[in-house]
Amino acid sequence: MMRRSSESGREFARDGQAGHRAAPKTLSDALDAIGQLNEELLAALVHTARRDSQLVFPLAESLRSRFAKLSADKCRVISHCGVLLVDAAFTDIDRWERVDPSKSIVEQPSEWLSQDQAIALSVAVLMLAWHVVHTAPRISGVLLGMSEAVLNRYRELGVNDLMVLACQASRWIQPRWINSPEVWTTIIDLATDPVEQEPSKMTLHCLKVTASYSNRLMASVSYRWPA
Repeated sequence: MMRRSSESGREFARDGQAGHRAAPKTLSDALDAIGQLNEELLAALVHTARRDSQLVFPLAESLRSRFAKLSADKCRVISHCGVLLVDAAFTDIDRWERVDPSKSIVEQPSEWLSQDQAIALSVAVLMLAWHVVHTAPRISGVLLGMSEAVLNRYRELGVNDLMVLACQASRWIQPRWINSPEVWTTIIDLATDPVEQEPSKMTLHCLKVTASYSNRLMASVSYRWPA
């Protein structure tokens, strides 16, 4: 079973690399938008890490000081990693099957973002995801970390639906790999080590993590999204 999981991970990474070579204009536009959205996430993480407030830092506390020291230039390096660093429960099909655009429900506020920030980031993430799943569905899993089941459900939703859902989903907005601080440690190491600062290394790392983390997430019974 472990051997098959490892093989699946390698296949996923290879598919991701192939996807990054496909449909140049479409992919280029998507990666540009993803990079900008990643910068927004990283700026929010840095801001939260530097604040002495009651806002919860969403990643491991051991990473707070490292994020607090990140400059805008280093954040820019990380943002161009080739995959979306923001998650909106994109592997949680149960949650997406429960969403109902016909009901306007105000969720509890985010624990680490202000309500305005959470909703703005939610709108941006959902709109970007909608664009990607309709223009490049074959590599949505790689770029967004979205499961096939969620992809199928997502494609049933229209832009108006997602605008309504943005308020409901604002609390779902989290950094990817939230339960794996070692992933973020490596990302920061790659961005801050002058020897390692090669875009290809950052992208390859994130593609491999996307594959391996997807397998671990499906096998985990302890992982839970914020309620």
